[in-house]
Amino acid sequence: MTEADIVFDYKFNSPLHRLIMLFIQVSGSGDGGKEKLISDKRFTDICCCSSADFISAINYLTENGFLLRKNYGMQLGEATSGYVITVPDWLRKEPWEH
Repeated sequence: MTEADIVFDYKFNSPLHRLIMLFIQVSGSGDGGKEKLISDKRFTDICCCSSADFISAINYLTENGFLLRKNYGMQLGEATSGYVITVPDWLRKEPWEH
């Protein structure tokens, strides 16, 4: 399973999880690697839910190994974080290892 498989094919618990993953996949400024820098304001602007629901969804994705998140503080006057889409270890196993 690849990062693209996670974004486009994995069956998340909530449509909000997929929305967040798609937004990270297609936006943000790259660092030359896989990390996308996205301001907190840009993220909340796309969200159709409460801030609490959004934070809960980001925490779920981080805690379950789908995202790595790094806080960069203020960048160009906005709070910014770096996000990397990852494949959780438990999904990396080969089919014969399950």
